[in-house]
Amino acid sequence: MTTRAVAEALDQALARLMVDEAPLAARLEQYASTLRELNQPFAEAADRLISRLALVKAGGEAPQLGEPLQPFLLPDETGHFTALEDLLASGPLVVAFRRGHWCPYCQLSTEALARIQLEVREMGGSIVVISPENSTYTRILKWRAQADFPILSDMDNGYAMSIGLTIPVDEEMRDFMTRRGRDLATYQGNNAWLLPIPATFVLDRNGVIVMRHVDPDYRVRASAEEVVSHMRALQPTQKG
Repeated sequence: MTTRAVAEALDQALARLMVDEAPLAARLEQYASTLRELNQPFAEAADRLISRLALVKAGGEAPQLGEPLQPFLLPDETGHFTALEDLLASGPLVVAFRRGHWCPYCQLSTEALARIQLEVREMGGSIVVISPENSTYTRILKWRAQADFPILSDMDNGYAMSIGLTIPVDEEMRDFMTRRGRDLATYQGNNAWLLPIPATFVLDRNGVIVMRHVDPDYRVRASAEEVVSHMRALQPTQKG
């Protein structure tokens, strides 16, 4: 298959998985399997990058269970600045880090959060996603995921870097991504080639982390069921 044909086949596979009713983990695995079948060199390069990140325990210094998440003040897709303390004022919060609108795994996992956004809201909680991209591209991710929660722009990965979630994209992966048309310089507004490690935190109303999913393997994400379970555990005990 030509490079263009492979790209089109992967886009078609992603489109099908975005509306599939299977659990997120199954959909992520299916996309990874399809990618390996259609573009084995890229999949193997990803394997090597992920192995190197695991070796140095990337993400290990990110905030831990029982710790408060560091405050932030970041613009959403409309340019409105949003503070962590303001989000927590209404109740528990899900904070998820995404690599960008171009990442199939980020699209699938953000869409999975959109599927539970009403349930989270009914429990008095809310969801926010943080991406290193500017608002042009966070709007695209929000639209693709059909999300009604804010997607904040962490320009230059400053916030992710401050909490130990930023990694450099190595030369091999950079070459593959460039050939695939992944223009991080345009998406992020810089040439640093840095990405956040995908992560999901559930915070109680005081901003303390009660669920933590940080994995340098960007193909693995927190499940919607796990997020809902931890949000439910934060509900006040009913007395009667």
